[in-house]
Amino acid sequence: MQPRLADFKLLVFQGQLQQYRQVFVQYKIDGHDRAQENTLTHVSIARGSARGKYTWYFSAHDRFDYLLYQFEYLNRSEGTPSTEFFFLPEKVLPDSFYNTTDIEADFSIPAFQPYRILVDNAGQWVKGINEIVQKDPHPRGTGPRPVRLVDGDASTVSNDNGETVKIGSLPVRHLTENGQNFHQKFFLAIMTHCTMKRSGLLVVQSRSHPAGDFGFCRYRWTEEEQDAFLVSSRPPRTISSLCAHTPLVPCSIYSREREGTFRGPSLTSAEIRRLNSCPLNWILVFDIFGQEGRDYYSPLLIVPSDDIALTAKQQALHESNLAKGHGEFTDRVPLLAELLQSGHAISDYAVSTSGPLIFDNSGIQWEDVWELLKQFASVAPFQYPRKHQRIPDRYHATLQELHQRLIKEHSKVETHQRIIEAQELEARASNSHEDDI
Repeated sequence: MQPRLADFKLLVFQGQLQQYRQVFVQYKIDGHDRAQENTLTHVSIARGSARGKYTWYFSAHDRFDYLLYQFEYLNRSEGTPSTEFFFLPEKVLPDSFYNTTDIEADFSIPAFQPYRILVDNAGQWVKGINEIVQKDPHPRGTGPRPVRLVDGDASTVSNDNGETVKIGSLPVRHLTENGQNFHQKFFLAIMTHCTMKRSGLLVVQSRSHPAGDFGFCRYRWTEEEQDAFLVSSRPPRTISSLCAHTPLVPCSIYSREREGTFRGPSLTSAEIRRLNSCPLNWILVFDIFGQEGRDYYSPLLIVPSDDIALTAKQQALHESNLAKGHGEFTDRVPLLAELLQSGHAISDYAVSTSGPLIFDNSGIQWEDVWELLKQFASVAPFQYPRKHQRIPDRYHATLQELHQRLIKEHSKVETHQRIIEAQELEARASNSHEDDI
């Protein structure tokens, strides 16, 4: 979920500096066998989909150092194939590649020709790449690239400053397409509100992180960042580009195949282990409708992790389940209502309960979810649920703290794996010794 910096990177030794320099390369392959005399005036710069939508190769958020675009040629008279490619510094690409709505571009322009290389069997093409990299220490353009504007129905919204902004194409319109999971729907819906209000930011954490799938923080968007997200759905910042001391509110997302009951969903033993593995407080978000409601913005259960506490019997059950294989569980795991120790009912944690309007997807949904996340990310105390005082600072963790928790989790898993491998080797050695006897 990081920005698409490149398909791969090269490490090139800089003799003058006596150190290695890394450059990021975007790699594209032309999908045609071209005649030797082809002038490359019509080269694809976008890919299509079954729904007739296009994704362009170049956007203001997808920056790299070099473009390697490969072409296959066929000499029809001799019947021999050959391969050529352009190894273009990013700054050589014209702005028209970034804001055009055409799906093809002209690669025969004079500025590209010094960077055209023939792939030979002797490997001189590798030398050609190295020479291009060595000659130019700054291949990437310094200024911003223009934003591609796509056609769409225009609408207006007001941000936190009371300004009216025009929105041409909201990514939220495509949230409910088949195949999109709940995590994607949640991310794009919340980020759409952040974009419209130019306030707040949802970043993606590692999938193996013990403290949440996402992190929400306070952030003030610029107009350029707003325009860029509405066009390309690329966030202005990712977790790798935030300051180490940025306070985040970690969020875990849970969705089931089937809809939940009035007592809430059950938490599996693996999910309880995740809850117990980290001392930080975070927010748990449960999808009530499950896959049956994938086309709707259903009500969500949003429960702070410190409102959940297991009894000794419940903890023993989950530890027993973790030691068993799939299909060996005999006792039912408790539902969410049975794990709450806050004195509130499950219904008190329901957010975005829009009554009969729940099946109306004409507007932008889950605004109250975004409002609640903003309250958790703020500094002022608030009530959630009603009459339950919350101190936001208790749910804040700096980016550095979250990274340290992830490192500890990976270290724990690696140590456990090494112990298992050592036990297996010991068992094999013992069996081999018995066979010798």
